[in-house]
Amino acid sequence: MDWIDATVDQWVPYRLDAAAREAFGSTFSREWDRWRDSVEAEARAVVEGLAASGGVTRPDRLTAGGRQAVRPRVAPDGTVVFARADGRSDTQLRRWDPETGTSRFVHRTNGLADVAPALDGRLLAAQLEYVDNFRIRRDLWWIGPDGAETRLTRGTGLDQPDLAPSGRWAVAVRYQGQGSTLVRVDPFSGATHPLPDLPEASVWAFPRVSPDGRWIAATRWSGSGLADVVVLNAESGALVLEATADRALDLAPAWSLDSRTLLWGSDRTGIPQIVAATVDPEARQAGPVQAVTRVATGVAFPAPDPEGRWLYLSEYTADGWELARVPWDPETWTPAPLHPRFQQSPAPGPPPVVLPDSTAAGLGAPAEPYASLPSLLPNYWSPLLLSSVRRRGRDVIEPFVGLETGGQDLVGRHSWAARGAVSLSGQAVGMLGYSWRGLGNPIFTADLQQDWSADGPYAVETRPGEPPEAFWVRERERRLRLGVTLRRTRWRSQASVGVTGGLVWESRTLLDDDLRPTDAVTLRRPDARLWEGRLTLNASTVRGHALSVSAEEGISVSLVGRARFEASLADSVQGVEGRDRSQRDLLGQLQIYQSVPGPGFADHVFALRLAGGFASGPGADQFTWEVGGVQGEAETLTGLSLFGGTGLFFPVRGYDVGVRSGRGAWVASGEYRFPLALVNRGLGLVPLHLDRIHGALFLDAGNAWGPEGGGPGYDQPRQDPVAGAGVEIAARVSLLFRLPLVLRVGAASPLVDGEGVRFYLRLGGTV
Repeated sequence: MDWIDATVDQWVPYRLDAAAREAFGSTFSREWDRWRDSVEAEARAVVEGLAASGGVTRPDRLTAGGRQAVRPRVAPDGTVVFARADGRSDTQLRRWDPETGTSRFVHRTNGLADVAPALDGRLLAAQLEYVDNFRIRRDLWWIGPDGAETRLTRGTGLDQPDLAPSGRWAVAVRYQGQGSTLVRVDPFSGATHPLPDLPEASVWAFPRVSPDGRWIAATRWSGSGLADVVVLNAESGALVLEATADRALDLAPAWSLDSRTLLWGSDRTGIPQIVAATVDPEARQAGPVQAVTRVATGVAFPAPDPEGRWLYLSEYTADGWELARVPWDPETWTPAPLHPRFQQSPAPGPPPVVLPDSTAAGLGAPAEPYASLPSLLPNYWSPLLLSSVRRRGRDVIEPFVGLETGGQDLVGRHSWAARGAVSLSGQAVGMLGYSWRGLGNPIFTADLQQDWSADGPYAVETRPGEPPEAFWVRERERRLRLGVTLRRTRWRSQASVGVTGGLVWESRTLLDDDLRPTDAVTLRRPDARLWEGRLTLNASTVRGHALSVSAEEGISVSLVGRARFEASLADSVQGVEGRDRSQRDLLGQLQIYQSVPGPGFADHVFALRLAGGFASGPGADQFTWEVGGVQGEAETLTGLSLFGGTGLFFPVRGYDVGVRSGRGAWVASGEYRFPLALVNRGLGLVPLHLDRIHGALFLDAGNAWGPEGGGPGYDQPRQDPVAGAGVEIAARVSLLFRLPLVLRVGAASPLVDGEGVRFYLRLGGTV
């Protein structure tokens, strides 16, 4: 509470050291330095202790840049199959060949996968998949030598499979409720069978069948919080022996080829090591625990070589987990003493609470219906700094300043958001939106919005024989809409269909060339009320990775069809341009991403974007779509779209927004993106973090036109497309601890009707 009070009492926010000094008597910066020094001293003492008491094990590292190269299994042909998530490509299975000393891609997986090699070269793998839009389950797949994938189970929650030596049955973990159990699995049909005498436990994990097929070793997590390696009868699941019974974390057992030695990963010495013990399941006996490795950082997931030469494992390094190996030499194994922190018996827990039937399990209060309102209060706020409304190089409406907030109940059934901002010239924008997910699918939405836009300039003859004057139209639009959206989410794709409908109120004001209201020319119908219907289709297989510079694999397609019909309109003006504001339009976008290997911390990316729009009806004029400007947040830092801004749909870098406009429009953009630097640094406790920097070479092109041959003020003949090329540097930053932004600096050269190289600076949403 002292920390909370000290923080909220600050007039100048984000002064964390000052708040810590007031609350704790010391600053975070000082305590960080002390902690870092203590960790470094402890690490040096560990290495010195290992060296003095027998030497440090230095595994033979087999991979580099794996980041997560884990769960190795030795196949019958001697190759080593392991799961890999390197942060720059899909999670996958790879096969390391001891003959060549290299690894090759086997199969893309949904998350890190556990595998069991079969005698015929196939792999029995467990990977993730959505059961519906909200639930993910692990299931089993067969993966052939050619990478072909065949699903074995569906929605069963099976994980960590292991095949019996005969290949006629397998054992796997099945998640159920808040824990897990072990089951036997038919590898041909996917049918599961319980182990009838399996002891009760909170969690079972990492089952391994002995080479003679008689026993199953597994990690058992008991209700008292002990994670130990035990041996079970393979037929019944009856407990045969406990290899460990202590407070150390004992995980992922493996068998020697003769079924007489168990190996597993354990932190019993204070550092995660591979340990081993001789076992005699028939006699229900286990020998003392021996240390197989003596590394300074940590190792896990032992996998003995069937030829008895090597022990493969995952080694923890400064760059993550890598595949490694150490010689199989039991003569060098030494006793593995239990670290003092594991010798103390677990503290007794509180006695179980016996509750009457009328109370909720684990709670001393009567069960009540779920109430969402208490958790729907606003849980954040963020500033809004929106760019000006700029047309043909002029700010028709000044920048906006405001706030946004929102909330969501604990189970995600209800959510809402609100924002409001006022321009420096007095125009207000705002939104209040609500969504309900009570049915799971579909999602129902409602929103009320007010926005401002501008069109122009229009050339109007006010006096016969004199040159036409320029006028601008400033428009306020208010919308009330209801919508429903159907979604389909899978691990590798997502799609949605949305339908919305509602009312739109439009009000227009005419401005002279000095952007002041004028009565030199009047609008026949400045106000209008319209019915609106909208259909939205989206489908995407686009994905990125932890170290990606942007989205880098897949295709995304979106289509939006909209129809507006003006209400209460006289028959005499229906369909008349300039009088009837009814309109129909179609907007589409295609994005394609493809990565290629290259130097740097991430793959290089080729990105292609195609977008087009077409509008018809009397309300569609020559300003319906506007081409030009820089992709992302609109305008420069002088008209900043810092938070909550809206991106441009038809950008062409090197030109002003609206260099081309009309009823029809298209743009095409191609980029080559390449990594420059992985910084991952902040400025102490300043709420600004620089993540990574990448560069891009780009080529943009686009055009807009129409109507052609229309009435006065409505003629927009087709001109040559505009095109621009250039270079851009983009840096990902996090601001105020929660806002991911991209700072983009670039230079674009117009290739058609241009005026020289243009430089730009943008701060906005992700690329």
